[in-house]
Amino acid sequence: MGRVIKILNKKKDLQVGHLVLVSVLKNISNSKIRKGDVHKAVIVTGKTPYLDTVKSSILVKVASKGGDYIPVGSRLKGPVCSVLKKFNGMLKILHLSKRTF
Repeated sequence: MGRVIKILNKKKDLQVGHLVLVSVLKNISNSKIRKGDVHKAVIVTGKTPYLDTVKSSILVKVASKGGDYIPVGSRLKGPVCSVLKKFNGMLKILHLSKRTF
């Protein structure tokens, strides 16, 4: 669980596919991610492609390498929004997901 601190794409509104800076609020035991850490993440799904609230969205922690966003984890649970196909560098995230909507 995380809180969005800043939108890194220099946009006013928050949409699926945007890169954000996230502060970790709650962590899982035996995890490398700790409470209070700050990480970059990509919003991969929400109730609508144009998000009204951040609480309804799912974030994936990423490391940027060149122009690509490489997810830190090896599994994505749940569907991923198909809007990510038109963004550059999201191919690895789409391949890790089992379904798109």
